[in-house]
Amino acid sequence: MKEYIFYEDPGHGWLAVPIKELIDLGIASKITDYSYTLGGMAFLEEDCDFLTFVNAYKEKYGELPRYKAVYQEYTSIRAYPRYTKDKVYKELA
Repeated sequence: MKEYIFYEDPGHGWLAVPIKELIDLGIASKITDYSYTLGGMAFLEEDCDFLTFVNAYKEKYGELPRYKAVYQEYTSIRAYPRYTKDKVYKELA
């Protein structure tokens, strides 16, 4: 089973997931602009999009995704481009 990375700083957290997996799970259009993207990866914010991913993953695979947490005092994720459905599909075209 694949293991994801959950990045967190003193104020928030994001799960790093390849955008192609969001498409395969049928949830790419359900991710909000509170998440970020960079280099084919989505960084799903912890309050809503993380749960959208977890629920879709569990429905498809019958188990919860595994992940490890990585704590950083400062993360550059907040400076990444915001997730938008249009941008995501253009990146993958």
